[in-house]
Amino acid sequence: MLEPNDKAIHGRLNSSSVIIDEQIDAQSVYNKGYFGVFSNGVLSCDLMEALYLMESKNVEIYDKKKKISFSNMYILLSKKISFSSLKYFVYRDVRMRGFVIKFRNDFIDFNVLPRGGNPKRNPSRYWIKVYSERWHFDVKGIIELAEIVSNSKKIFIIAVVDEEGDITYYKIRFVKPKGKILPLAPVTTLIESFLFEDRVIVYDPASISFLQNNGLYGKVMNEYLVLSLLESIYLIDKGYISIKNSKTGRMVTLTGLKKLYKRIEKNLTERIIAYKELRENGVLVKTGFKYGSHFRCYSSDPNTSHAKYLIHVVPDNYVTIWPEISRAVRLAHGVKKELILAVVGKDEKITYIHIERTRL
Repeated sequence: MLEPNDKAIHGRLNSSSVIIDEQIDAQSVYNKGYFGVFSNGVLSCDLMEALYLMESKNVEIYDKKKKISFSNMYILLSKKISFSSLKYFVYRDVRMRGFVIKFRNDFIDFNVLPRGGNPKRNPSRYWIKVYSERWHFDVKGIIELAEIVSNSKKIFIIAVVDEEGDITYYKIRFVKPKGKILPLAPVTTLIESFLFEDRVIVYDPASISFLQNNGLYGKVMNEYLVLSLLESIYLIDKGYISIKNSKTGRMVTLTGLKKLYKRIEKNLTERIIAYKELRENGVLVKTGFKYGSHFRCYSSDPNTSHAKYLIHVVPDNYVTIWPEISRAVRLAHGVKKELILAVVGKDEKITYIHIERTRL
């Protein structure tokens, strides 16, 4: 918060702005943090700036000759700007962190300059969008905003305000997970495997060695290898394994395996698409169950490195609540991993959204 002035500076209400006509006073307020627009010795502040200047005891505002109280100014702001209290909490917090912040009131709520920035010399660095913790997280809308911000070469920040007025900042950006896991070498004969309920087992030692040395597929359990259904779907689709039902002795087709998976898991199609693309980008994909996500992903050999990402696969019409996103981000951060949403479109194109808590 700004230090209060020794003497009150007067501003006059002018529709949706506050004007400081006295040049010395106008210059003084502007110099304290580049408030408003200073031109020809006159300072024009928007209502968000004016409310902050009132709260910090720097400016008194008058409507004609009547002094406006802070509460009445707050009410006036609410009439002019939707969800003004949420936005003012964010404005106030960013200002108190020492940044120059400007209200926009369009598809983005605020422009924020880099720390120590001057609006005459520095373009904005951050674009902030404000949400309430009670609002929905709509992935389609987030992607649309992120694309605009990315194309403008800014950093996209979402500020989520909880019911007590505390703010959590999330940095949103697009990523393309890549790794160094080598692709499978060609095979001359299919690897024999067996379906047991919801997983596939490989017994042949040479086949186990091949699958482990060519992509680290499955998990070795003493003298056999356990493949997940996703790994099995990928391998049978690529022509590397044959699968026999352990109970009936019949061969299991790719279609049959997908039907089995669909009975067990939701978003079957999206997960298969995401698994395939990640694998073919050199990423080792394993279950993320113990971390509350679909996948945990390694960019290199898990024997020498930890999983880098937790990836949750969702369709492009995915909508959830902000507490779910908060929980997922917090968990990922707690285990030193990065949270990514893999958003699968109807054209099977995947958009990867990296979400992390941040401090400006």
